[in-house]
Amino acid sequence: MAAPPAGWEEKFSAQHKRAFYRNATTGETSWTRPGGAAAAAPASSSTAALSAGWSEKYSAQHQRAYYQNAATGETSWNRPAVKPAAVGSRQQRSEQTTNPLHGWTEKYSAQHQRAYYRNDATGETSWTQPGTTAVPRAVRQRSITQPTQGAGGVTVCVFGGGKQASAFTCQGSCPEAESFDLQTWRVCDAPTTTGGAPRGGCAAVAIGSKAYVFGGGRAVTGVQFYDRADGTWTDAGRYRSTRLLNCLQGVHCPAATELDGLVYLVGGHDTSGALASVHLYLPDSGRMCHLSEMRTPRAGCSCATLANLLYVVGGRSGAFSCTAVWYSSVEVYDPQEDVWSRTSNMSEPRDGCAAVATSGRLYVLGGNDRNRPLSSVEIFDPKEGTWSDGAPMSTARHGVGAVALPGGKIIACGGWDGKQLLKSCEMYDIAQDQWSPVSDMTHGRMYPGICAIN
Repeated sequence: MAAPPAGWEEKFSAQHKRAFYRNATTGETSWTRPGGAAAAAPASSSTAALSAGWSEKYSAQHQRAYYQNAATGETSWNRPAVKPAAVGSRQQRSEQTTNPLHGWTEKYSAQHQRAYYRNDATGETSWTQPGTTAVPRAVRQRSITQPTQGAGGVTVCVFGGGKQASAFTCQGSCPEAESFDLQTWRVCDAPTTTGGAPRGGCAAVAIGSKAYVFGGGRAVTGVQFYDRADGTWTDAGRYRSTRLLNCLQGVHCPAATELDGLVYLVGGHDTSGALASVHLYLPDSGRMCHLSEMRTPRAGCSCATLANLLYVVGGRSGAFSCTAVWYSSVEVYDPQEDVWSRTSNMSEPRDGCAAVATSGRLYVLGGNDRNRPLSSVEIFDPKEGTWSDGAPMSTARHGVGAVALPGGKIIACGGWDGKQLLKSCEMYDIAQDQWSPVSDMTHGRMYPGICAIN
């Protein structure tokens, strides 16, 4: 038999006692011989007819077969049923799934190396097996990233940040955390756990009633979370993973965002310079996983999730202003495919800006264009792929912290205006395209971790 096409090699699965094929360049595997020729292994029921577009693959990690649709990119542990030619609608297709819960099928995420569930009729996906009362992902995601007013309302929390004025990055570390009930700021209890060092230039993400805090300097060794419900701090995964410590120790100003209860940590800088690294943090297990790196190392960047994609904006090429290049570019990450791409640039470079996704758009506030702090706001429309100007903030803010609030609002806190660290905060009304002042924090700070907790 002729050799496989270029880049492919024939392997043997001891578990399945049959040959399979692997592309050394892409990592792709297949039970069938690439190029259309039949595999060397004898035919079996497992290689019998599949639905159009589907092929059987082999996961070396899980040592089991799975199925992939080359046209849609979908993957599934379950063998797709052969569909009658007359079937055409999504509803008809969903009725043929093997999952007892109508419309749902089990899939496999090669990037996250775990199973997930997809409803072919609605397009919804879920990490947990849906029940009859399962909350659709879109609703569940909104409840996390844009909490609605309820018992206890919404609380904005800020953590750490730089406590000394600097033209380009934070200096010193503010140990205090503060919370804001949209009327009054209150100092929270300082961390008392082993990893509770002051965090200068940290990132924070809210999941449920907890705020997870990442990075902030060489003295910081792990992840902590602050539970708004009882006001306590806890080390999260500090002893579970050496990899976790290696990923975060010494990292200043990482960008962080949440999607489907998972935390993505992007860029920042350490003593060697700007980072292109991307990590996935799993709160349930305390694990940290490496993902595909950005195309460009970015210190002082910001990120947010919009329509299940991660947008990383701005930043600079290094930790030192004298040699760094400032970026107006934007990178987009697809977690499903573990692939980075580019979209339209902002109108001006921004380091130390804040990115907030809300109301179907991406809002980028403040920052520094190397020459001066910025008060300007740019708005990205993902449907059009274009940027437009929003009303500027009342003051320039480099190293600003910002987060979305219910009712189409954004709050911007702190930063550096070119002369001093700022305690001031202001609120943006998206519908009115207008900023208004709100209560000051007790401490001036730049590059704080900030999130909104319901």
